Amino acid sequence: MTTRICLNCNRRPIKEHGNAKWCIKCSIAFIHRPKSTLTSQQINTAKRLIGKKPRGEIAKQLGVNVSNLKRAFRGVSLAYYNIWKRQPNLVKDICKFYEKNGAVKTRRMYPSANLRSVLERYKWYKPRTVKFTKEDFEKCIKFAGLIPSETQARILNRPNAFAGSIKSLWCKRIKSHQSGLHGLTQVNRDHLVLKSCPQITTRFGSSPRSHKLSLWVDVENHLKPDCPEFIVSAVKTLADFQRWVFHPNNPRKEILKILRYK
Repeated sequence: MTTRICLNCNRRPIKEHGNAKWCIKCSIAFIHRPKSTLTSQQINTAKRLIGKKPRGEIAKQLGVNVSNLKRAFRGVSLAYYNIWKRQPNLVKDICKFYEKNGAVKTRRMYPSANLRSVLERYKWYKPRTVKFTKEDFEKCIKFAGLIPSETQARILNRPNAFAGSIKSLWCKRIKSHQSGLHGLTQVNRDHLVLKSCPQITTRFGSSPRSHKLSLWVDVENHLKPDCPEFIVSAVKTLADFQRWVFHPNNPRKEILKILRYK
């Protein structure tokens, strides 16, 4: 009795079942990565059309789906048809429209276009926002946790940059949050400071309990006697930072000026 060899790898013996064609390893691989059912004639036709038509049109002409077509050329580097590279005038029109109207209106105007693919590959448009300057960074640090992001964006007056750009700055560039930069919120202060510690009322945040803030320069002088040494040291560092950012002698006065912005 001769041992039958796997028709795929031509190395390992096939399973004992009479109808089996593959070895155990290849049969398991086909479950996760099915083999293409394209005939040799269909593959030759596809090779002639690749780079001249989109994948969907080639698959439709061959009478197969796109997944089946891609399986036939797995591991082979073939340049498929790039719909945007073949239509440079359309790309320029999309980029010009985006430059004037933004992403939302551009998607409505060109619903069939993959907007992100076009804009990130072909940057034929002026940036809709400008980079943050050193002065902008300084103002954002001063405004942090005191006034809403919408007010901050209006004060900075950067073209086409709204509240989302301020939030993005903190999330992506500074990688921190605004709320606790200049003091303790109402939730945290009761554990560390005395009731005599003064508070200021801010308009930052959505929770009513986040509107009250105890500045670090005030917390420094109203810590509870049993506070650990590392907390005392940390609060002193934050108070020094606050004095450095604002007026060295009276940070509270400068902060109250910021709270007047509307």
